[in-house]
Amino acid sequence: MVDKDELRAKLLEAQQPYIERNKERLNKIKPLWDKYQTDVPDFNNLNPYIQIADGNKELLDLLFYGRMTISSFPFSGAVGRRIHYLVRNRPDDYILGLVVLMSDLTIPIRDKHIGWDRKQMWKRMNYLMNVHLAISTPPLSQYLTGKLTAISVESEEIQEYFQKKYGHPLAAMTCTSLFGKSSIYNRLEGYEYLGLTKGHSVALVPVEIKDKMREDFKKEKGKHAEIYYNEDGTVKNAYGVVKGFQKLQKYWDVQQTENQRGVYLIPLAHNYKEFLRGETDELQAFEHPTFDALANHWKERWLTGRIERINAGLV
Repeated sequence: MVDKDELRAKLLEAQQPYIERNKERLNKIKPLWDKYQTDVPDFNNLNPYIQIADGNKELLDLLFYGRMTISSFPFSGAVGRRIHYLVRNRPDDYILGLVVLMSDLTIPIRDKHIGWDRKQMWKRMNYLMNVHLAISTPPLSQYLTGKLTAISVESEEIQEYFQKKYGHPLAAMTCTSLFGKSSIYNRLEGYEYLGLTKGHSVALVPVEIKDKMREDFKKEKGKHAEIYYNEDGTVKNAYGVVKGFQKLQKYWDVQQTENQRGVYLIPLAHNYKEFLRGETDELQAFEHPTFDALANHWKERWLTGRIERINAGLV
């Protein structure tokens, strides 16, 4: 494993070209961001709620700004099916967290855990989503709002929104952590730690190399590309995207890192493995808790103790 501070520094450096490219857009959004984020609410009286951002330019701008200025991971677009939402506070609408869900990809350690083959995987990959982004905003992140943001994906509101948007429930979700086993996801109800990836990543590939890769993929007509899904869930023709660059030998040296990401699975049904393997067509979904119930549990399980430790100077 790479030293975390060293990796953070490398990721920050890799993020800078994306910030420069979007500088004008970020400057336009900043006043709107500051409008909500200047006055930090009292952590003793938080009243969180979920706000879907899909189709709302202002909310998507806020999510984009926070994503670009807070996250350690260099910017990358979500693929296929997408859900964007904010975790906010009442009544001031302060943004506590930012979440993006997207179509899932092949992750060997997770696929082995499910026990499906490639044919089964492509038939039912639509029943998985990837937690592409789930970050909290400083300074309240010190009060473990990252855990609140993470468990929000399990809420009744998000699961029902997905089903309404795409016409069927989810069987499970996958989440990965940049720094191996995550302190945020650790001990969270519903998050099952599977282990580490092999360490192959495009996170630190320079942006100009990614641009060159995209050009080469257009020339290759998607010959080496992975298959992804369209927004409506139909399978898209093979095309060149960053994930598929791993298959081009001439770029092998720039896509490898020593960093192994932690992989977490979030089951959403009692028989998710059997369903995903195609052994049954009936998905026995969990009874998902409301976000209010999850937020109350978070306050009791995590926030109260964190406040006590901070006040005692233990954190």
